[in-house]
Amino acid sequence: MRHAPFTLGRILAIAFAAPMVIALAVGIGPEHSLQWWTLSALSRNAWASLALAANTAILVLAASVLPERRAVPAAIGFVAGSWATWAVIGTQGMLTCLPAHMLALLAATGTIALRAWTKRLCSNPLDAAGATLLLTAVALGAGLAIGPALPLVPAWLIDLTLRINPVVAVTAAAGIDLLRMDVFYSLTPVAHWSFNYPSTIASFALFGGVAAVLASCHLALDRLVRRR
Repeated sequence: MRHAPFTLGRILAIAFAAPMVIALAVGIGPEHSLQWWTLSALSRNAWASLALAANTAILVLAASVLPERRAVPAAIGFVAGSWATWAVIGTQGMLTCLPAHMLALLAATGTIALRAWTKRLCSNPLDAAGATLLLTAVALGAGLAIGPALPLVPAWLIDLTLRINPVVAVTAAAGIDLLRMDVFYSLTPVAHWSFNYPSTIASFALFGGVAAVLASCHLALDRLVRRR
């Protein structure tokens, strides 16, 4: 029995629906029932914040392992679905979180460009996917992994780990104090320390610059190889 190919429309549809499923998984519990319209504005915004954080993490992790031709439309559909999910669950409106979702798409684009480079450097596609996944996981978890060594870590290094973290950057762009939410406050001592969230402009410059440099260098090298 032959399986139906993943057409562009199918990829976009699956990617668009995925953030809603993730939001439901994050929201199931005593405080976040499926009857979201009965929740208080505070509970709905907390749920929307956690859903945004989870969706951003899954977005960049998926972008690190998916083939480039599927990763780009999947990232676009996923971000659109995450934005729609925010509009349904939260109470702050779609425009409030538009910069954050654009930043999430930019972070995914940078991850896809990074995957193109690891694919060039590694002869085995699985090795390339593993290397990209590892680098993405380091960016996501470096700040949380500091742990007991936090008193010995300079403040600038803490801020750096937060700046390169796509989840922290995206949620900060949405005005969310992520690390001081109950879930993360008990997970990492960083929340008890003095730190600065990255500004939206700085995050756009960082992730946009990384994506542009990686992608342009990759395309330029491709053209050079073809001419030879």
